[in-house]
Amino acid sequence: MTGKPVVNDDSRGPGLPATRSAKMVRCTGPRIRSPLSGKQIAKLQEHIREAGCDVARLCRTFGVETLDQLPVTKFNRAIERVDAYRARHARGGRPLSREEFYCALERGANPIHRRMVRDLRAGMDFGEAYDLALAEELNKGRPWPLWLLKWVAWRFLEIHEPKLKARWERETQPARDRATIDALAERLKANNVRGYRGKAEELYAKIYGITVHALRKRRQRRKKV
Repeated sequence: MTGKPVVNDDSRGPGLPATRSAKMVRCTGPRIRSPLSGKQIAKLQEHIREAGCDVARLCRTFGVETLDQLPVTKFNRAIERVDAYRARHARGGRPLSREEFYCALERGANPIHRRMVRDLRAGMDFGEAYDLALAEELNKGRPWPLWLLKWVAWRFLEIHEPKLKARWERETQPARDRATIDALAERLKANNVRGYRGKAEELYAKIYGITVHALRKRRQRRKKV
């Protein structure tokens, strides 16, 4: 039987169009990164000479040994880093003013930064402008580039990581309390201290600046949960 291969609906991911084949082949080899062109290397070297920065240090920043090993996807970031170095030394190390910071973002190659400057000048705070710029870039259409997904993930974690950390500490604190108190109690028992368990609790509470009563209440709240 000849003709076009039958599309397998199971080969589609959520929100993705149907594939042209029932089988999906994933490349497991190393990713091939295109190196910089001769013009790009010359432009980067010109920026480096004007800025007076260390070539070896710039290469180490991007995990390469020479400029010709730098992948083309890192070219704009390298230019931005060299220009930022030049601007910092031109100011004699003083911090950027707000307008200088906005201008530096506008000169960059990233469209998110340019959108942020537009909204920051309109009176938005930094976090709100950043979130709106990410949303506008996502709204341009799919498939989303990997760098954009990474930025969104970093922003998501930046917002929610403190809450997750606080919840983790709240949930694991009683177990950590108990482990430390057990270790202290063993040491006191080995030294033939009477009432070593209570003494260990008192010592632990004193070290962490809380009362024994508060320590026990914390344990009780965890049991109720």
